[in-house]
Amino acid sequence: MDAITKEARFLLDRLSEIDEFIGDNERLTREWFGHVEPSIARLRALVGGE
Repeated sequence: MDAITKEARFLLDRLSEIDEFIGDNERLTREWFGHVEPSIARLRALVGGE
């Protein structure tokens, strides 16, 4: 599996779990900034985005 596919799958997994944290802003914030945002940045770097 190439790096782009691996990162995209990781990001999709994290996004699919976000519903579990709705209503718990602290957990949602930790999940977003701890997993989702870094994954978005890695994926952008892999595809040559900003």
